[in-house]
Amino acid sequence: MKTLFCGLVCCCLLVGVLFGQSDAPGPMEADSSSGLLRLPEGGWLNVVCPDGSQREVRAENGQAALPHGKYRVHFWTYEKKDADGHVWQLRGYPARESIYEIGQSPVDFTVKPEPIKATPEISWYDGYYFSLNLKGQAGESLYLYRAGKRAKAPQIEVTNTDNSFSKKLALEYG
Repeated sequence: MKTLFCGLVCCCLLVGVLFGQSDAPGPMEADSSSGLLRLPEGGWLNVVCPDGSQREVRAENGQAALPHGKYRVHFWTYEKKDADGHVWQLRGYPARESIYEIGQSPVDFTVKPEPIKATPEISWYDGYYFSLNLKGQAGESLYLYRAGKRAKAPQIEVTNTDNSFSKKLALEYG
């Protein structure tokens, strides 16, 4: 179990290094029928619009102009490149309704992608099942993607305290 928790800590550190947050407000201007939503650099949203349609909201220089109205965040995504140039995405689904009202004054999208809470779960049903749940600061469910696909499931090693039992497992999603 000690090795399992060490692996989980390494996973959390990787996510923390990749997904720091920085604000970069820019000169974008809204007109009388639209307002500004400010997003951290590298972030974008999938929102449900006032008319019920969905759209992707990406910022230019940290801001996006949207028509006035109430928008519900379906999910948010932050993208970062690692040292090898691979693009990673951290996607969060809000735990509770996340509504932003766009009006004359700029609105800040306040989600913070880290720190991430990683909770291992072990269950038994005709064998042991291991899972790792990632949660954000506001309780949102988090998922990690690389090159647009869900990141490869981690491998773990399960041992007892005196190492008389040791088994390496390749985890799977689902």
